[in-house]
Amino acid sequence: MASHKPYSEREKILDQRLSDGVGYTCKQLMAYCNEEAESRGNKPITSKVTLLSDLLNIENTYHVVIKREKRGREYYYSYEDPTFSIYNNQLTYTEIMQLKEAIHIIRRFDGLPDFTCMKELQKRFSLSIHPRIGAIVGFSKNEYIRGQEYFDEVYQSIVNHRTLEITYQPFGKESFQVIVHPYYLKEYNNRWFLFCLDHAKQYISQYALDRIKKISNAGVLYIKSTIHWADYFEDKIGVSGSGEAQRVQVWLSESQLAYVMTKPIHGSQKIVRRNEDGSALVQLEIIPNYEFLHLIMSFGEEAIIVEPKELADAIQGKIQATLKKYQSVHEK
Repeated sequence: MASHKPYSEREKILDQRLSDGVGYTCKQLMAYCNEEAESRGNKPITSKVTLLSDLLNIENTYHVVIKREKRGREYYYSYEDPTFSIYNNQLTYTEIMQLKEAIHIIRRFDGLPDFTCMKELQKRFSLSIHPRIGAIVGFSKNEYIRGQEYFDEVYQSIVNHRTLEITYQPFGKESFQVIVHPYYLKEYNNRWFLFCLDHAKQYISQYALDRIKKISNAGVLYIKSTIHWADYFEDKIGVSGSGEAQRVQVWLSESQLAYVMTKPIHGSQKIVRRNEDGSALVQLEIIPNYEFLHLIMSFGEEAIIVEPKELADAIQGKIQATLKKYQSVHEK
């Protein structure tokens, strides 16, 4: 076995990938090794022969079989024994990333009052913290929606920089296959959405997990995201829509104003005029997408869009269409 340091680093990376049971192409394995080499200031490997030699060295040195499974035109490599790892006494790469993400999720609770047990959990991951106490915080969750079985695989693909081939079926349309570079998972209205780069069209797309029919490793080299996702969603409600934010003014009744003061429509919300009857004109800087219009319409007569006029006309048209539909149904 080669003993120089760059090989030792590659050996560790290859072992981490071969042991996670997914299966990777030569191109993917080379990309993972070169990403680590770049971070350490080492030269990348450019030859497939070098990678195959590394795999052979691992097999001969540790007496393990590396499985070569052909899927389509490519061969995918993984350990035949899914429980094997050169570093069985250490955490695997996937486990390390899972712990890091768990800590990140736990940190979201820092703003809750007296949530000291979570801070202690961050420090020690103790199993002895009040084991008899049941759940005392509830999150909105729909356990019956479809697509939740794909969440973990999509999540792991984002963490491990792995491209996916998705079979997707939009509502009322035929299913299709698409290769994507997964970047971000977002929940809205009890549905999970994957934001990703469409490999063929090279633009950001979104897919609802409940419309996914099948998912697998695409075997295509991963392109990292350059998007700051907090900024990406800053100007919108929900998940749809793109473009520049617009200045939108909404009239709110006194009772609705009291509600949105405690639960703002959007972070940009500000009162520009208060009226004698207790109502007010509220201004937002927002992308007027489907979710925003749906929210305003849910307020009924308590909220009216004033500007821009084309948006007000669109809402009025929807209301008139709804009224006609009510009349036609009751006339039957």
